[in-house]
Amino acid sequence: MELEITDKTENKLINRTEVSFKLTHDKAKTPTRKEVKGVLADNLGAKKECVIIARMRSEYGNPVTNGYAKVYKTSEDLKRFEKVHLIHRETGEGRKGGAKKEGGGGGAAAAAPAEKEKAKEK
Repeated sequence: MELEITDKTENKLINRTEVSFKLTHDKAKTPTRKEVKGVLADNLGAKKECVIIARMRSEYGNPVTNGYAKVYKTSEDLKRFEKVHLIHRETGEGRKGGAKKEGGGGGAAAAAPAEKEKAKEK
């Protein structure tokens, strides 16, 4: 895997570096966010927990991934300025046991039969 930083901007106001990157992965599958996060952290001299990958896109049939990441100086700055859903996506926190959400849904469709049963009992 070869990393090329295409654009790097220091945002001193919120203590972060904004990075656009191009990752070449010849003869390999598209890397996971976790793998890219590790490569970026190593390349930029940052902690993995201070890196947020905002987006990653791969082109069909082309072993190149383009992306945009934000690298904070401290994890406190990250938690202060970054959107909660992005933090959850990167860390896996916010779900029971850190597992992915399983299907089955729920919501209004699941609640409707229970409400009908209560109405019948009255």
